[in-house]
Amino acid sequence: MKNIIFITILSLTFYSCIESTYVYNNTVKVDKEIEDVFTKYVQYWSEGNYDKITDEVYAAPMAVYLQDSTIVLNSKDDVKRYLISTFEELENNNYGFSKRNNWNYFRKEKNIAYIEMHYTRFLKDSSIMKPADRYSAYILTKKEDKFKISALIPFTSVAK
Repeated sequence: MKNIIFITILSLTFYSCIESTYVYNNTVKVDKEIEDVFTKYVQYWSEGNYDKITDEVYAAPMAVYLQDSTIVLNSKDDVKRYLISTFEELENNNYGFSKRNNWNYFRKEKNIAYIEMHYTRFLKDSSIMKPADRYSAYILTKKEDKFKISALIPFTSVAK
């Protein structure tokens, strides 16, 4: 009986390692509709274009789940104020632009999607803004035939 339990645990551990490698190697496939949202998002974020992010990428209401608190943005005005504040802090930290590195996980069911993204931020001189490998999760909801980000879970600081 102990051998069966040991083999089961060993098998699950081995499978988990294979699964982690699978995800890390960027074999996660994201459908075009969601990929397009994030292409615009990274472009607008790099430009500091809070108007376009507010209008085309972020939903209202929206939640930002931080490590120690949750920010609820109930309206487009709340979203815009949050973005303006974030971009002001990024500017103070010499932020230049962002680049999406890879997807960690993706799932879509009808009008809701969950995605995890690794990305890098760069300073204005094109050096890497630490930490080099940033990671966030997003929940997107579809309204009026368009997916928008309705929740953000940043696992690294948004503006530092």
